[in-house]
Amino acid sequence: MIMAMSESINQQLSSFTSTITSQITEVSKKLNIFNDRIQNLEQQIDKSIMPAI
Repeated sequence: MIMAMSESINQQLSSFTSTITSQITEVSKKLNIFNDRIQNLEQQIDKSIMPAI
């Protein structure tokens, strides 16, 4: 009985860990894309707006 409960808990923890890892990876990818867009905007501002000031 205790072994069965332990195995069930281990399976749930493994599933939870896998889900969290996957979600963190996706958030990290989205943050990298967002950061790239910000850098692109900053470069465009530096090239076009800053010389006009």
